[in-house]
Amino acid sequence: MAYISDIDDSLPASGGDAGQGDDEIRQLKTDVSQSFPNVSGAVTATHTEINIIDGLLATTAELNYLQNLTENVQTHIDNSSFDIDADSGTANSIEDQDTLTIAGGEGIDTSVSGNTVTVAAELGIGANFGVVKLSSATDSTSGTADSIAATPQAIKTVFDLATGKADPATDSLAQNGYWWDENTGFIVQWGRSTDGTTPRTITFPTAFTTVYAAVACGYQVSNVPSVAVNSLTTTGFSGVFDTGDSNITVIWCAFGNKT
Repeated sequence: MAYISDIDDSLPASGGDAGQGDDEIRQLKTDVSQSFPNVSGAVTATHTEINIIDGLLATTAELNYLQNLTENVQTHIDNSSFDIDADSGTANSIEDQDTLTIAGGEGIDTSVSGNTVTVAAELGIGANFGVVKLSSATDSTSGTADSIAATPQAIKTVFDLATGKADPATDSLAQNGYWWDENTGFIVQWGRSTDGTTPRTITFPTAFTTVYAAVACGYQVSNVPSVAVNSLTTTGFSGVFDTGDSNITVIWCAFGNKT
C-alpha cells in the first residue's frame, strides 16, 4: 500500500518510456485514493481550516461530548427567563436579551450605577409626595422644622404644654429632694439635716450645672439659731452656726440650673 508521501516527483524521468508514464499516473491515483479512503464527496474545507486540527489530540468521543455540552449550554441560554409581578399591572416574563426597567413613581426615585440599582424615597415636603421623619418631643416644642411629621404623642406634648397640663419635669419629692424643669434647665433643691455636726456639711441630692443661690435656717427647741451658707459649690455647701451648739436642725433650699 502506498500513500501520497510515497509519490516520487522525479518520475517519470525525462525522455523515459511512454509506458512508464502510464504506470506513474496509475500509481498516483492509487496513492491518493489510499491516503483518503473514506472521502466519498467534495471536500470544501480550505487549507487553513484543515490546518486547525493539526496537533489536535482529542478523541472522536471527546469532540462529540464537547459539541453536546456546547449545545446544552446554548439551549439554557436561549431558554433563560424569569417572571416578574407586582401589586398592579400585568405579569410578564423576562427573556434572554430583554431589558428590565425599574421605574420610579410619585415620591420614588431610581438610579443605576454599574450593577447596582438604588430605589430611594423622596422627601415629602409641601405638595411633593414622599417620606418624612417623625418628630421627637424636642422637635415638636421647637417648632422650626417643616420636613418633620408630628406623631400623636408629639401633638399631645405640645397641646399639654400650651394648656399647662404638661409636666416636663423630673423630680424627687423626698425630704431631701428636687424639682427640675428639663425644658428650661431650672432646678430647685431642698433638704433637712439633723446629723449633729458643726459646721454642717450639706450635700445636694443632685449636682447643679450652675448654682445660683442657697439659703438655710436653723431650728432648735429652745433657740432659733442663724445658719450661714459657706463654701457654696454645685454639689453642696457648709452651714456655719452662730452658736456652738451642734444639736440644731438645718433646713435649706438652693436654686440653679442643670443641663
